[in-house]
Amino acid sequence: MLALAAITAATASCGGSSSDSSVAIQNSSQQADLSEDGIRAAAIAFANAFFTGSVLDVAAVLDPSCAPEDWTPSSEEIASADAELARLRQGLEARAGIDAAAIAIRGVVIRNFTGDAGEAEVQYSVPIEVTGNDNWINYAFDAGQWHVAGCDIRWPIGGSSTSHAIDTTTTASV
Repeated sequence: MLALAAITAATASCGGSSSDSSVAIQNSSQQADLSEDGIRAAAIAFANAFFTGSVLDVAAVLDPSCAPEDWTPSSEEIASADAELARLRQGLEARAGIDAAAIAIRGVVIRNFTGDAGEAEVQYSVPIEVTGNDNWINYAFDAGQWHVAGCDIRWPIGGSSTSHAIDTTTTASV
């Protein structure tokens, strides 16, 4: 997990992505929208990158302020991080009984939206035993685009907690 965390942090400001144009930043124009639609697009891009993208796709939606200065990962480091991401997907697939790429997004719930920050939780087509009961991710709008806020990477599926705060939420189907 170390290589994956290091690469995603290091490449977050590089703007790199894989050759698969359908992954991650397919909603980039919407991610520039300073509204709930923008945060929703960023949440979908993060989930898509996690399920089907490369580590560079994941990094493209992370907080660019987390990247270490003056460090560019080597192709070997990127390959190692991609392999770790593949292992994470294999674990998810073993729990879900379904290929990660086949997990459909049903919608995105937004809470605590302030105009330039908020939380989003992607809703999936698999049971809660697979998705977890706490997948809220903090997002922030900076440099013209929504991104995952902060440097503590939390994946968009499989989260768990023992209690939930009651907040005003808005839901939109995809």
